[in-house]
Amino acid sequence: MSTPLPSTLHPGLKQDPSKLSSLTLGCVPEQLGKMALIVPFLGLELLKPLFTKIQHEFCAKGFFSGFTAALNNVLITVLRSGMGSERVVDAALALHACGVAHIAFAGTAGALHPEIQLGDLWIPDACIQVTLEDLLEKNNIQLKMELKLPQNLTLLNQWTPSPHRGLHASLPSVLLLDQHRAMQLKNLNVQAVDLEAAQLAMLATHLGFNLTIALTVSDLPLTQPLGSLTDAQRKLVLDQHLLHIRATLDALIHGESRS
Repeated sequence: MSTPLPSTLHPGLKQDPSKLSSLTLGCVPEQLGKMALIVPFLGLELLKPLFTKIQHEFCAKGFFSGFTAALNNVLITVLRSGMGSERVVDAALALHACGVAHIAFAGTAGALHPEIQLGDLWIPDACIQVTLEDLLEKNNIQLKMELKLPQNLTLLNQWTPSPHRGLHASLPSVLLLDQHRAMQLKNLNVQAVDLEAAQLAMLATHLGFNLTIALTVSDLPLTQPLGSLTDAQRKLVLDQHLLHIRATLDALIHGESRS
C-alpha cells in the first residue's frame, strides 16, 4: 500500500477551481499558464529576470505566492510553495485542479554518490519514500516502494552540462539523516535525497499530470554536516540553481520534456 499523500486542502475545494485558486493562489484560473514551476523557497524576485514579461502577480495569505509570466511567448506560472512535502503537494494539487497540464519542480537535494558534487543537476529516474519509522530504526531502512517518474527531461546543452540521474529518496526530515542513515541509503543504491520529490511523483502518478523534477545539489550529507556550507559554496549552489531553473524552463518550452 502506498504512503498517503499529505495535504491540508479540504476535499471540497478541489471540486471548485475558482474558489480553490482564489483561496490558495490569490488569482483566478484564467490567470495561470498551462505549465507551472514550483520552487520551495527561492525568492520570486530572483526568478522574474528569467522571463520577458510579467503578466500577473498573486499572493494568498497563508498559502502561496507567485506570478504568471511570458518566456518566448509562452505563459508559465511560477509558484513559491514553502518547504516540505505537504506544502509542495498542496501547491501541485491547486495548480492541477485549476487546469495546469505540466508541473515542474525545482528544488534542492543532498547527494550520496561521490561523483555528484555541490551545484550539480540531479534528475531522479525513480523515487522511494522513506518513512519516519525507517529512519528511527537505524539498522533496517526498507525501500518499500520504487516509483518510476513520468518524465523524460533532456536539458539543452547551451544551458547546463549533462545531469546526474538515478534512484532518489524523500525523507520526512533531512535533520534525521545522520551519516549512519545516509550510508545505509547509499548502500541501497539511493544516490540523492530531499523532502518532497517522492510525494510529488506519487501525486502526479495518481492524478495523471505531466511532471518534471530537476534538483540542484545543495548538500553532501556523507562528507559535510548539514548547514555547514561556506559563503562561496552557498553562492555556487544559488548560481547553479538559477541556471538549472532556466534550463528546465527552456526545455519545457521547446518540447524537450515529455511524460
